[in-house]
Amino acid sequence: MFLAGPRVRAGLIGARPNLDDLSDGDLRHHTDFRQVYTAVLEHRLRRGSQTVLQGQFRPIAAISAT
Repeated sequence: MFLAGPRVRAGLIGARPNLDDLSDGDLRHHTDFRQVYTAVLEHRLRRGSQTVLQGQFRPIAAISAT
């Protein structure tokens, strides 16, 4: 997933994919996309994420506070 904008923290988040450890020929994911959505909803849009995502997810550190 790719995020861009003035409040997005630069760099990669999470572990780099291991090309030797595949799942049925596909890369294994390290970050649940709902963690990214939670960060955007709560830290950028200032909205609760539980109703939208139908659950509670820990946001990743992708959006800076300033």
